[in-house]
Amino acid sequence: MTDAPSMKTILAADIGGTHSRFALFRLDPRSPDPLATLRLVRRVRFSTAASTDTGHMMRTLAASAGDDGGFFLPASSEPVHVDAAVLGIPGPAAVADASIAPPEGEVCYCPNIRWPLEARPVMDALEGAPVRFINDFVANGFACALLPHRIDAVTVLAGEDRPGFPRAVIGAGTGLGHCCILPGPVPVVAGAEAGHTLFPFTREEEDLYRYLAELHGTDRISGDMAVAGNGLSNLYAYCTGEKIPAHEVAPLAAANPEVMEVIARLYGRAVAHYVLNTLPLGGIFITGGLAANLPGVLGHPSFAAELREKNPMGRSLGAIPVMHVRNHDLGLWGSAAYAALLLREGRV
Repeated sequence: MTDAPSMKTILAADIGGTHSRFALFRLDPRSPDPLATLRLVRRVRFSTAASTDTGHMMRTLAASAGDDGGFFLPASSEPVHVDAAVLGIPGPAAVADASIAPPEGEVCYCPNIRWPLEARPVMDALEGAPVRFINDFVANGFACALLPHRIDAVTVLAGEDRPGFPRAVIGAGTGLGHCCILPGPVPVVAGAEAGHTLFPFTREEEDLYRYLAELHGTDRISGDMAVAGNGLSNLYAYCTGEKIPAHEVAPLAAANPEVMEVIARLYGRAVAHYVLNTLPLGGIFITGGLAANLPGVLGHPSFAAELREKNPMGRSLGAIPVMHVRNHDLGLWGSAAYAALLLREGRV
């Protein structure tokens, strides 16, 4: 990579329970608008489950060529100097304040990954470059807040344009993620682990609740269990009596009205539940694999009904616009945008 000397290189990552995505970005932090100079150079995706620890993951990255044929790390066959790295992770990051340097021994435990994520092996692989962990949906929030031209959002439920009000990002994939974007000169993005709270089933759904409780061996059924990851496989099995892997559900569910209605209803309620807790009157961004693989869910009448007609605050919430974000690299762009802020402010 040959650029002007002022250009900086960022390693961004979106670590998921199923796959990990990495990308190199370049930007000029001395530009009046550094984010306008941010460009993606190369990216790669590989299985998270195939790694046994953070060091193994970084060795896999070192041996991986990106979509342009280039590499990612100083130790690769094409040495790369990285100025800062930000990794979005599917769990709470230990240091939320970017003004505080995280300890070199920072360790984060994520419920959908078998092994802990450690800062030290990442720093070693980058020859001492500064490393930050942030929640993966905090990364999504920074992308939505700072890079609106990159997110490829389409409106699924129209509402009022309310600049200056909080916004929310919600998405079901391997897990059910959330964050709230608070407005300001530099937006504040507050992460959440609301996917692990109890899911609000209704009396009419008592049979479904009992089915899931018996399946999981607990009466504490969370949003993650209901509408994310293997939850979709379980919903399909409940409706049809046929158990299939979660990644095979989408095409079969799209052709089955009963399954579609159940998924849309529960997903709509999961969104409404978080919205009632945060009041993101500025808008709701829907991301994640469920909406990407089964987009008909967001346009289903039962999804809208849970947010509006059946919701006790439906009249107020009906004015909130709901957008589907279709950029599959949202977490990478958000992690890179966060790194750009740190570089601009000299905090790494």
